[in-house]
Amino acid sequence: MFWFYERARAFCRNDEAVVVVGVAISSVALVGFLALTVDLGAIYEVRHQLQTGADGAALAGAWELPNNLAAAASKAQEYAGHNGISSGEITITIQSILNPNDGIQVRTVRNVDLVFGRVLNLNAVAVEASATAIAVQLQPKALWPILLPVSDAGSAYTVLSMGPPGSEWVPGTVRATDYPPPGGTEDYVYDFTYGWDDTTGAMPVYSPPDPYSWWIDLKPGNMVNATQDALNSVLANSAAYDPPSCLLADPYSFNPDNPPVGFIPSIACYRIRYFPLVSDASWDAAKGRSQPVEITGFVPTYLIGYDGSGATINIHLVFLREARAMGRAIVGAPLNGLLGARLWR
Repeated sequence: MFWFYERARAFCRNDEAVVVVGVAISSVALVGFLALTVDLGAIYEVRHQLQTGADGAALAGAWELPNNLAAAASKAQEYAGHNGISSGEITITIQSILNPNDGIQVRTVRNVDLVFGRVLNLNAVAVEASATAIAVQLQPKALWPILLPVSDAGSAYTVLSMGPPGSEWVPGTVRATDYPPPGGTEDYVYDFTYGWDDTTGAMPVYSPPDPYSWWIDLKPGNMVNATQDALNSVLANSAAYDPPSCLLADPYSFNPDNPPVGFIPSIACYRIRYFPLVSDASWDAAKGRSQPVEITGFVPTYLIGYDGSGATINIHLVFLREARAMGRAIVGAPLNGLLGARLWR
């Protein structure tokens, strides 16, 4: 026994031996830490991929809500696949959050095999991610610079007229407007071609039960020629840049309750813009007077074309039920008009 103690004391007095033991113990700890880091890194990478895929899938699906539930689920599945998520790793649920069928939840789960966790008898771990997106009404944008009384707004194919001063009060006749800041004919043609966006916050915010009460001036003078130039510009840009999804093959028989397959009404299309509607009372009060009228609502429209020239032109268009865009959301507003999608949680 004395011999053992003596050998132990000698070993402890040997600095090199102590260092060897210390390094051995530290190496074990270091290897364990590196092993944990490798497994945690793999888990984090999968979690990031699943969350990104769930976010994109939910947003893609929400663009089809609230009416096309099957298309919403299909789009969500498609976009999840683009992010490397298989059909067996995803669960899709349509929800009613602020409006009926306005939300879609995408939940994903994937088993991650562990490399060093097996030392602790952990062969794999389930990694989960989820996202919910909702369809929302958007703040109006891409506006035509022409106005129409609410009572003259149609539900499908419509012909509206524009004539010289004095003829503008016939039912179905539009008037030109001057969005802020006021501009000349070139500004009017530009706004007509590309749609006017409220970059300065001139338009009032949504305030139920009367969403908008925006008083705006009518543009004086004969705007028929300028409108004709603008229409030619819109149609030329549409022919050059609009994809097939922007175009109606048979607009004259368009049915808002049963839109054709493949038609995606978006204000990114040149032919599709938002039409301001004016209260009948303010329209009637402005007859023969130079005073503003009250915009109380907006409706998306699809431009078909026009006929006539000189004194009067007839604008052929389709009133749509909705159009899609990106922009500021009006959370909780009814789902009609200009719609978009937002992540909810």
